[in-house]
Amino acid sequence: PILAVTGTNGKTTVTEMIRHVLCTLGRDAVLAGNNHTSFSSAVAKNPRPDYFVLEVSSYQLETADTFRPRSGAVLNVTPDHLGRHGTMENYADTKVRLFANQATAHETAVLNGDDPMVRTMVTPPGVRRIHFSLDPDSECEIIWDGTSVLIAKEAIPFACPVPGCHNLANALAALGVLHGADLDPAQCLAALETFQAVEHRLEWSGERGGVAFYNDSKSTNVDSLRVALESFDRPVTLIAGGEGKGSSYDSLLSLVREKVAHFVAMGAEGPLLAEAFGAQVPLTVVHDMVEALALAVAETPPGGIVLLSPGCASFDQYANFEERGAHFKKLVADLANKELVR
Repeated sequence: PILAVTGTNGKTTVTEMIRHVLCTLGRDAVLAGNNHTSFSSAVAKNPRPDYFVLEVSSYQLETADTFRPRSGAVLNVTPDHLGRHGTMENYADTKVRLFANQATAHETAVLNGDDPMVRTMVTPPGVRRIHFSLDPDSECEIIWDGTSVLIAKEAIPFACPVPGCHNLANALAALGVLHGADLDPAQCLAALETFQAVEHRLEWSGERGGVAFYNDSKSTNVDSLRVALESFDRPVTLIAGGEGKGSSYDSLLSLVREKVAHFVAMGAEGPLLAEAFGAQVPLTVVHDMVEALALAVAETPPGGIVLLSPGCASFDQYANFEERGAHFKKLVADLANKELVR
């Protein structure tokens, strides 16, 4: 059986959550798709695991004519890749192709009830639909009520092991996909409580002098930067920037005023970030990660957080977001020796 996940943000975390639950429950689960392992090579290596768990991108769905997951989820649709898809409507239409070949009540479409573009997506007649929501007053099938997950009106206590409301939503989505594959919800949630953050996604990267460092290098668009900032209640020194995507930052203005104590803008997008946020919070433009972290350390008092969440692509200075995140983590590790090296 194929369990598949698509969406603008959260795909990797949700598929990792699903794989973690399956492996914890003793199932053989192979993760592939829009990551470092193609589906075809995964099949060639292990053609009959208990489950394939696939991360699926909009680019892949454009030409996926026969793809048919047993259970799948669309997490969200926010502005990204519009240079390719043209409009948000076209982008959403590509995402919903995840369910195009489902045809029976034994197949499940999991949809984010809190995302207006996802909530109303049309799925094939007869296919089981499961909506998830963080709104305790929602009529969705899976709901977070503040302390427990409500599924089929049964309350199951759950403590999400990774920070942020978006990760609660990710956990509900993972549960929906697993429930759609007929796994026991209570067992799934118990397994999810032992999940650890995925590398480069709000990854705790160390602490020095009472300052915590988080690597969110996977943040490559405005929406992912938003959810990162919403994850913290302590003052944040934000390192953002890189190769911009031409997006408007207007939606972040009030959140940045609320959360950010000092904004460190780096890379090619630095001047545009300064233009967007310079009147909102203290902001400094720097050239690269070395300068950015040195300034962040100097500006962040004990009890604060240094957050790398670029909101931009990495290609102005790095081959990919993984290389960018690895460099940040190395520099943080070097702080133990009071060194900042390239």
